[in-house]
Amino acid sequence: MRNSLNDIQMNNYVPTISVIVPVYNVERYLSGCLDSILDQTFTDFEIICVDDGSPDNSIDILNLYADKDSRIKIIRQENQGLSVSRNNAIKVARGKYIFFVDSDDYIAPQTLEFMYRSASESESDIICANFCYTGELHSKIEPSLDYKDIEQKVFYNPLHTYFTERKIIYGMVWNKLYKTNMVKEVPFIPGRLFEDETFTALIMEKCSKLIHMNFNVYYYFANEQAISRRYIDSKMLGDFIKNAEFLCEHFANNSEISVIKKRKVKALLSMCYKKIRLLENRSEQAKLMRELKGYVESMYARGLIKYSDFDIEGKLKLFRLLNLI
Repeated sequence: MRNSLNDIQMNNYVPTISVIVPVYNVERYLSGCLDSILDQTFTDFEIICVDDGSPDNSIDILNLYADKDSRIKIIRQENQGLSVSRNNAIKVARGKYIFFVDSDDYIAPQTLEFMYRSASESESDIICANFCYTGELHSKIEPSLDYKDIEQKVFYNPLHTYFTERKIIYGMVWNKLYKTNMVKEVPFIPGRLFEDETFTALIMEKCSKLIHMNFNVYYYFANEQAISRRYIDSKMLGDFIKNAEFLCEHFANNSEISVIKKRKVKALLSMCYKKIRLLENRSEQAKLMRELKGYVESMYARGLIKYSDFDIEGKLKLFRLLNLI
C-alpha cells in the first residue's frame, strides 16, 4: 500500500477540493482521466485515487503520476467494489468540497474553477452541471466559456426537484460538487450496484440549496464493459429492487413519498422489466421475470407499493406484473 488512510490523514496540506477517483482495471483510460484533472484551471485540490485491487497495470500508472504530482494520493485495497472505494476516499478527504470522477471518464478544464466559484458566491450545499456521453476516449471538449455567460438556476427543495425534473438533477454522483461535511454523513452501500440511486436521494434530502449550472463539466465515456450497460442478471435485478424498497421505506413519512413512488420507484420497476425483455435467452428471461414478480408481490404485500401510488400507466404495469406473468 503506497499510502495508508492514516498517512493521508496526517498530511498537513488542506486543499479546497478533494477529487475522488475509484480505480479498477482501467489502464486504457486512466491517464486521460488524470490528465483532465491535473489540467484544471483551478489548482487547489487533492486527488484521492483508490486502487480496488486492479488486475491490470492501473497501479503502475497511478504511481507514475503520484511521483510527478504531490497532490495525488493513492490508497490500495483488496477488491471490494466501487462503494467501498468511494467510502475509503471520503474518510480521508480533507477538502471543503468533494468532486467524484470515474476513472474511465474526464472533465472539462474549467469544471472545478466554475463550480467552486458558484458554490462560494451562493453558499450552496451542492453545485451540479451538465454532462455528455462520448464514444471516444478523448473526444473534443466544448470551447471554454466565460463564467458570467453560464446560466445558473437556484433550487431550494432539491429533493422534490430531483424526483420531478430528472433532466436537471440526475442521479449520478459525478457531475456535482458537494460540501464535504454532507458527504461524510451519507456512505455508499457496500456491494450494491447502482449505489448512486440511494446516495443521491439521501444527499438531496439533506441539501437545502442547490445550484444548477448550464454547461458541460463531465464527459462520460460509454465503456462497453461498464456495469450500467450490461444486460440484467439476478444480482442486478435484486439491487434495483433493494433501491426501490429503500426509497419506499426511508421516505415513508416524507411529504415527497407520493412523487418518489410515482416517478422513481415506477421507473426502477419498469427498467427491470425492459431489461429482462431484452434478454435473448428465453429460459433466463422467464427465470428473471418470475424473480421480478416475486419481488413486486413482496413489496405489495408489505404495503411498500399499492395501485394508488401510480398513474394509469404505472397501474397497468403493476397489474401486469402481479397478475399476467
